[in-house]
Amino acid sequence: MITVTCAIVEKEGQILIARRAKGQKQEGKWEFPGGKVEDGES
Repeated sequence: MITVTCAIVEKEGQILIARRAKGQKQEGKWEFPGGKVEDGES
């Protein structure tokens, strides 16, 4: 099983999103910040 997390960060009506860098899978696409969580990580 792979555990992942994601955050939707909103401040003053604006939402934080990131654009995937060139050379990464799905480059140029927009995403919310997040990633994999290792076993035992909190």
